[in-house]
Amino acid sequence: MKRIIYCFIAVMALAFTASCEKASQGLVLVADKTEFVADGEDEVSFTIMKDGEDITHTPGVSVCCEGTLSTCLPPSENGFKFSTSIAGEYIFSASYEGEHSEPVTVNAI
Repeated sequence: MKRIIYCFIAVMALAFTASCEKASQGLVLVADKTEFVADGEDEVSFTIMKDGEDITHTPGVSVCCEGTLSTCLPPSENGFKFSTSIAGEYIFSASYEGEHSEPVTVNAI
C-alpha cells in the first residue's frame, strides 16, 4: 500500500514539474511571416512574448539583427518592424532584462 502511495506522489510531482515548465516559457520572439519581398516596402512585424504575455511595447525590450547587418530595430507605436531592399537571410533575437530569446530567421526574397 505504501508503494502505491509513494508512486502516486512521484507521478503527481512529475506532472506538477512538467506543467510549471510549460507555463514558464521565457522570452519568445515571434515574426508574423518567415518570407517577405525585398522591395523596401514589404515588412515583417515582430511580437515579443514573456511567459505567454505580450511585452512588445514594454520599455527596455529590444529586437536586434545578428550577422552582417548587426543592428537593432527602433521601437514604434506599431511595434518592431523590418523591411529591406537587400535579399538575404536575416536572423533576429529579442532581449529584455538580461534575457535573450531564441533566434528567428526571416528571408527577404
